[in-house]
Parts: sequence; C-alpha cells; structure tokens
Amino acid sequence: MSATPSQPADNKPSSWALELSEEERKKRRTKVVATLGPASTPKIRELILAGVNVFRLNFSHITDPNTQILPALLDIRKYSRELRTSVAILADMSGPKIRCNDFDTPTHSIKVAKGQKLRLLNSPNPGTDASADGKTLASFTTSITQVVHQLEAGHRIMLDDGQLLLRVVSRVSQDELICEALNQWELKSRKGINVPDVRLAVPAVTEKDKKDLKFAWDMRVEYVAESFVQREQDVVLMRRYMEEFRKEELARIEKEGGQIHPDPKDYPGELDHDEPVEGGKLLVNLKIWRPQIIAKIETPHALDDIDDIVHQADGIMVARGDLGVEIPLPKVPLAQKMLIAKANAAEKPVITATQMLESMIEAPNPTRAEVSDVANAVFDGTDAVMLSAETASGHYPIEAVRYMATIARHAELSLAASRRPFDPRSQPHYHSARFGQLPRPVPDEFGHAIADAAVAGAEQAKAEAILVFTATGYMARLVSKRRPHTKVLAVTGSRSVYRRMQLIWGVTPIYSRALRAPTAHEQTKPANIDRDVKEEDEMYDEDAAARDHIAARNLSRAESVGHSSALPSVVGSVGPGLSTELVLAQVERDVIESAGLHPGAVVVIAAGFFADFPGLSCTIRIARMGDVEKVVVSRVWGDGMRKAADKAREKALSGELNERKDASAQ
Repeated sequence: MSATPSQPADNKPSSWALELSEEERKKRRTKVVATLGPASTPKIRELILAGVNVFRLNFSHITDPNTQILPALLDIRKYSRELRTSVAILADMSGPKIRCNDFDTPTHSIKVAKGQKLRLLNSPNPGTDASADGKTLASFTTSITQVVHQLEAGHRIMLDDGQLLLRVVSRVSQDELICEALNQWELKSRKGINVPDVRLAVPAVTEKDKKDLKFAWDMRVEYVAESFVQREQDVVLMRRYMEEFRKEELARIEKEGGQIHPDPKDYPGELDHDEPVEGGKLLVNLKIWRPQIIAKIETPHALDDIDDIVHQADGIMVARGDLGVEIPLPKVPLAQKMLIAKANAAEKPVITATQMLESMIEAPNPTRAEVSDVANAVFDGTDAVMLSAETASGHYPIEAVRYMATIARHAELSLAASRRPFDPRSQPHYHSARFGQLPRPVPDEFGHAIADAAVAGAEQAKAEAILVFTATGYMARLVSKRRPHTKVLAVTGSRSVYRRMQLIWGVTPIYSRALRAPTAHEQTKPANIDRDVKEEDEMYDEDAAARDHIAARNLSRAESVGHSSALPSVVGSVGPGLSTELVLAQVERDVIESAGLHPGAVVVIAAGFFADFPGLSCTIRIARMGDVEKVVVSRVWGDGMRKAADKAREKALSGELNERKDASAQ
C-alpha cells in the first residue's frame, strides 16, 4: 500500500542514499532542478539543504500567478538569503499544449474499444459517448482549430501521453474528422493531444504565456522555459516579447523621473548591491538583463531544426515526456544523447527531464532502471537533471532530491577516474553549419584560449580551484564545458548572474562586491587605504618604536592573509576604478570566506573581457591564495616607509640648512 501525506509508509529510503559524506555531496557537479507543487512548497528550505540548485515553477495549470506562484517565489528568495546560497528559478511556460475538452458523461470520460470509430470536432463543446443504438459515434472535441484543419487521412493522433492511438480515416467537413482507434483505452477529460505527423501552425507563445512571461519578467526570474518549440522563430518570438517588456519598463522609469535602477519601494526584493528589502522583485540592470530562454525539445519538428534552435536559445531541455509520445520510444535515448552533445558543442546548458525517478512519487526508493537512467544522463554530459511530479506531488520530495544528488555524484566519481578534460569544439556536432556562426560576446575574442589554458594549467599545477571572474557567466560556461577535474569557482559582482550560474555544470557561484559594476549614483574610492597611510605617516614622524610597531603589524597582516579580519583596513572599500591588485585582494577574501580555500592554496585565475575592470580583461595566471593581499600589504607598507624616509630627509635637510644659517649669522 502506497504512502499518503497523512499516513507515511513504514518503508524508509535505502541507506545507500545517505552513503556519501556531506563533504562529498557538496562536491557534486551535476545540478538538480526540482519542480515545486503541493508536496514541496512547504519544504523549500529543506529542499535547498537536500541539494536543489534550481526550482522549476510550472505555469501549465496556473490561472493567477500572484496568488498561486508568488508566495513560493518569495520563499525561495527568502530561504536562499537565509542559507547564504544562490538558487535559480526556472519559470516553465505552458505553451500551446493541445488538449481535448471535457466529456458530457457521468464519469467525464469515454471508453474506447479497438477498431471503434470516433468523431473529432473543432468545437468548444464537450465530447459525447456513442449512442446506445450505435447510430451516433462517440466524439471528442478541441478548441484548437489548427488540429482539425491540418490533419489528413492517414495521420496519427495520440491522446493521454500516447496511451490511446487513433488514425484519421476521412474528413466529413472542415471542422470534423472520422478516426479509428488502434487500441482500447478510457479517455478522460482534458487529456493531451499529440499529432506527430503535422507541424501545427499554432503560435509558440500563447496569450496566457505572454501574461505569465510578463509576471516572470517582473519577478526577475533567472530562466524561462519555452514549451513545444518547433523552430528557431519560436525562440526569437519569446525574446521579442522580452524586449517589449524592457522598452515599456524603461519608458515608465524615464517618465517617472527614475533611474535604470528604480526606487526599492517600487521594486522590493534582494538588491544587486546586497540591500535586501521586503517584497518580490529584484533590482537589475534593465539595459542588459533578461531571463535566459531554455527551449524545451519535445517534438520531432524541433529535432529537424535543432541546430537553429540551439543557435537562438540560451539553453535546451530534453523534455522526454512529449518527445517520447511523438517519436518512437526506442529513439528517445538516441535523441537525448544527440541533444546533450549539441548543447555541449554550443557551450550552452542542457537539462535532462521527465520520469527520472518516477516511481518515487509513491515509493521511498527508486527502481534500478531509474538509477541507471540518471547516471546515464550524467555520463552523456548533461548540466542538470530534473525532478517533476517526484517533488511536485510525490510523497517523498526531499528523499527524491537526495537520491538524485547521490546518484549524480556516484556517476561523476566514476567518470573522474577515466575521462580527461575536453574541448567541446572537437565534437562532431560543433561543425554543423550554424555552429560556426555562434554569437560570442565582443570583444571577448580570446575566451576559448583562456578557458583552454585555465583547464590545462589547473591540471598541470594540480590547482585546488579555477577562479573564473565573470560579468555575464559566459566565461564560466566556457570553462565548465571543458569538464575540468578541478572545481570551478565563478566570481561575479552581479546578483542575477550569481543565481543564474547555479544551472551550469561544476560551477560554484561566488558573489563579490569587488566586481560590482559602477552605478550612476555611486562613486567608490579606497578611503580606508588612504586613511591608513596618513595615520602611519603621522606615526612614523613620532619615534622608532612606532615604526617597529607598524612594521610588525603589517608583517602580521601579511602572514595571516586569508582570514576575514586579517586586512580590515588594507582591503576595505573597493570597486571600479581601483587597481587590479586591490580588486583581486578583495575577491581573495570573499573566496576564502565562501568556498573555504585556505591561504597558500594553488589556484588558476581566469577572466574574459571586463568593461568595468580593464586590468582584469583577458587574464590567465597561476597563484597561491593570499599572494595578492601580501602584495597589497607590502605596497602600503612600502609607501609608508618611502613617505617616512622622504619626510626624514626633508627634516634632516631642513635642520642642516638651519644650522648653516645659524653658523652664517655667527
């Protein structure tokens, strides 16, 4: 007997799900996406602790996002702040999902026998059962006009995720078809309709999607999943809507006399500069920000145009549910491997989804086949694996996340011993016609060379980490797609990028105020350092004991580099306009505090193009943690010594001149 929320099962998850140590689980590279629903919404904090990196918000059955989605979204932001970790949000649009209408029967369903004839009608009215005398055929209806208009004799119709298969026999009129059932099944109301033989001329973004997309835009989610993508124009259309939202919002801000970063009272939420306030929205730079588009690949027509779709989208999802209905099931694993390879070749994130641990909706442990399915997705090179009903409505949402994370880590450990880092450009899929035209940030022309050097340098130097400095997440993706054995710590000054990078394989995002882009109302200067130098100049003028004290203090600071309190006055307020060493020194402190790297650890530092920090642009270096802070301390100490020596010489010279004047006077 299966468990229910009110009556937990006696069975418990297998002990091997907890076999890995907490430290080992934290090393997991493959990301976990979990769908929120009635079973998991009250457990968001526990799910984050269990290993969720991205929460999926499913808009398919949402009628009022402000009451059905917003509370959960606010909880995600709240608990991520409390736990001091980044968590991304994926808003999954319902798309043009085609369903049959209700049935005008006591059970709201009809029983269909093999060989039975049925009518398919384009109508808003409910379907009907066959008459008792058999003179009137059973019917099912749909409000999507294109389905009935575009189908022809011989085309297949699949209902209820492919459980009922029909074939079109003939056309009665423009709005009516006669179909024959190829198997028996009880067809219930509101079940999905798939027509794999026809590329339906339906809009990729419905009116409902546009409203939901505007809500997702206002809430500053990191990712938006576009359902039932069939061609690249579908992705272009969604991006066009986002550009409309951007123009409307910028126009409103300008009309109200605001700035690009509006008043927090209008946009409550976690600000980009670490000032949390109440509410739902987040402040972002509206000139460059938008949610990243994940194209869901779930139709054979999308497979036909996959290169163009990957070219336009920011990432893809292998949506095996509808894909397994519209193409033969034995071809689904082949399609999965191809899609993952395409995304990796294009250096874009890919999510593998649908029925990965399906049995855990009811059972406390997955099946052997499901465990193999998750592991094989990791072997294929997926960035993330996704849980749907397992966490949305299942009885064991937290256990499902723990299992998913543990399976992924075991698979990674087996890969680590055998696989070398690779260049995604060497993959055969990379050389397709469109992949040669993949857009890359300009002028970040050396990104690939820097990523290659970072991964190779980390291997040769046996570095403990690769520190990737990134303003957009692009360089972190380049390094990630080479699948280095060394852990990747991606440092950014943007909160939105900090959250977004949670979807990228192997990347641990770190937020550092030192890399924040400048704002119109903010000017930053190294006031603490200036004050320190001034104070030390005055102390040098006093006596030799003071000089010894300052030298000892600076030496102590340099030796204790890496501790949060080691250099409170030497590296304090940093930002755009400061030297590269000062920025790096502050980042070192943030990394040591966030990632636990110890002073002296060997790291590879890599950065692509940085408009706000030219000194960091196109950087690749191998160093030890704390070296930069030592340089900063030495520089401050040296400056103080030089200034003190100059003052001493001036004082001596002044004294000598006074003595000569006195001698001349005598």
